[in-house]
Amino acid sequence: MSRSEGRAGAWAVLILFLLAFLFVPFRSLRVVAGLFFLVEALSLLAAYMLPRAFVVTRRDEVIRVNRLQRVRITLTLRNRFVLPIRSVLVTDGPGGIFPLFPAVFLRSFQPREEATFSWEAEARDRGEFQIGPVTISGPGPFGILAWRVIHGSPIRVLVYPAVFPLTLEHRKGLPAGNIAVLNRLYEDVSRFRSLREYVPGDELRRINWKVSARLGRLHTTEYNPSLYFPVLVLLNLCAPDYPLEGRYPAIERAIELAGSLVVYFAGMRQEVGLAAAARIPGESGPVSVPIRAGTSHGVRILEALARAHAVEEEMDFASLALGGSFTRGAPLPTGTRILAVTPRLSRERQAGLQALAHKGLHLEVFFVAGVPSLPGLLGVVAHGVGQGEEIDLHG
Repeated sequence: MSRSEGRAGAWAVLILFLLAFLFVPFRSLRVVAGLFFLVEALSLLAAYMLPRAFVVTRRDEVIRVNRLQRVRITLTLRNRFVLPIRSVLVTDGPGGIFPLFPAVFLRSFQPREEATFSWEAEARDRGEFQIGPVTISGPGPFGILAWRVIHGSPIRVLVYPAVFPLTLEHRKGLPAGNIAVLNRLYEDVSRFRSLREYVPGDELRRINWKVSARLGRLHTTEYNPSLYFPVLVLLNLCAPDYPLEGRYPAIERAIELAGSLVVYFAGMRQEVGLAAAARIPGESGPVSVPIRAGTSHGVRILEALARAHAVEEEMDFASLALGGSFTRGAPLPTGTRILAVTPRLSRERQAGLQALAHKGLHLEVFFVAGVPSLPGLLGVVAHGVGQGEEIDLHG
């Protein structure tokens, strides 16, 4: 029976008791009918008033968490009435995350009392989820007519892809950056390392004349070599490119690798951007985030990866690095390192990657779920990505 049908039946019973109270000729029956009328009237009044007694608030509007991490959901209920309310059942909707225990609570409220409820869940899947609504229910006076109300009060949970530690080599780039290297071609004159005695062949501009004059022998200044490079993560989420068997986990692995690359290079204070053959619900076109520096920008890319979905049509994903919605026709920043994440491609589908290599761009390809295989592709560094708990790279 629905709540509206229950209310209609209660009103019919109320009218019946009222008629009995008014027209039954026996006084004792009228007294009984009057008592039942009062009980039923109080029940109907409570069923109307109690759903309006509570105010629901959330501590957070948006919760951001990595996949496979636990998240705590908190909500607060306040009884606005000056009367106590007994046996209140509070149920929170878990959305698409997995509660570690049922988000159901039973308690009583004193007048004007406020209570906080918390429950934990595990974010097992990447994506964007909505927690709620909150359902509050309870029995009416004398247990005759139950009441129930649903409060929207949604909370948005954004689950980032899982990220894993990476170890990559950095041999080329632009001088004077944040990445320490051994190649003296990238010495940064703003990072002093040491002084040593002059060796024939040292550049005259490296001679420290003050120290040489004080010690009576020529000394050469050495600097720490370092480099930097902008990074573009180029992600292929074209579903037809992935084998039908194991397609979903392979796509998730590609997203996890892209997120790991973003976290890795953002942590090294490099400029990072994203161009992906993917879609975000409610938005048009491929996913693109410009190349910029900063931790907050890295978080923005992770949010895009959290909401990204594979596309069902084939797309020349490599062309996203050169034009369209990503660069708006402008060239990539000087020295950009393009890191393509993709499944193994057919020779025909490799044409876009080959075009990037022919343009002299620094391109590395990370093949998901397979040993790298690049027939006909030259000038490209390739890695195979393992399937373990950590991202195992072998080139």
